[in-house]
Amino acid sequence: MHHQAITMSLGKRKRIDDDDDEQIVNTNYKRRKVFATYPSQSGLGWSCTINLFSVLHIPTPKPSFLFRLPAELRAQILHYAYGNQTVHFQPTHPFCATPLQLPPLVNKQFYAEATAAFYSSSSFSFADARCLRTFALSSHACVSRLQRLEISQLGFDWCGALVSSLVGRLRSLRVVKLTHRYWQCYPNRPVPDARDASWKGFWRIIRALRQFRLDARQSEFKIEVYNAYKHTLVAGAVVERNLLGPEEPYYEDVLRLQKDFMEGLLEYTPRRFSERVASKKK
Repeated sequence: MHHQAITMSLGKRKRIDDDDDEQIVNTNYKRRKVFATYPSQSGLGWSCTINLFSVLHIPTPKPSFLFRLPAELRAQILHYAYGNQTVHFQPTHPFCATPLQLPPLVNKQFYAEATAAFYSSSSFSFADARCLRTFALSSHACVSRLQRLEISQLGFDWCGALVSSLVGRLRSLRVVKLTHRYWQCYPNRPVPDARDASWKGFWRIIRALRQFRLDARQSEFKIEVYNAYKHTLVAGAVVERNLLGPEEPYYEDVLRLQKDFMEGLLEYTPRRFSERVASKKK
């Protein structure tokens, strides 16, 4: 009977051509250890077995000089470098919003301390209601960390964006600065009182912002009154922006209007959640 030997990677086996039984695989082999042989003058031979893993040496990175400083001093340095900035949001094409290159990588400790200094003192300024709505509905982590909100051109078109459910996503909000531009087109028409029906939309915005404990020293509600009646309005012409001065009539009414809006803004009223929303938060 003719025998044929076949060598495999796992060992050697023998097979008989006329035998249909299950093939028997010999796995009695020895695994090689991760060792290497280097020349050595010890003894009569030149071979010495050394473990490769014992030769590898990974240097421990030294901490930077910044992290050797006390935490209080380090926070002041990061606040000076990254804080007190104003970030302006405006609508743009998605292609233009794509960064040309990725930001450099930093370690977790530096990122955590730098972002804390940035979000605690920087202002996020919005001039368009659509930008604020898109920003608040995004899943970015900075939405819940925003603390200072500025709206430079507050109008009645903001009533659909500054609602309780949308503003409530800005959980860390502490400072709000609102500016409304009021055009005084008739010299004999006084500025409407705060309880006038024309300000109804602004009171809805104020009620939505009452769910936060705002800082009374930094928050403000500013009304800029422009005297448009002093100029001849021509189609396509740019009207000069002359603010209402203290010597002009109705100036005290504007100050009283600002005071009423500001008092309403600082009146803290916790937001009431429905049972379905409250159960999700738990």
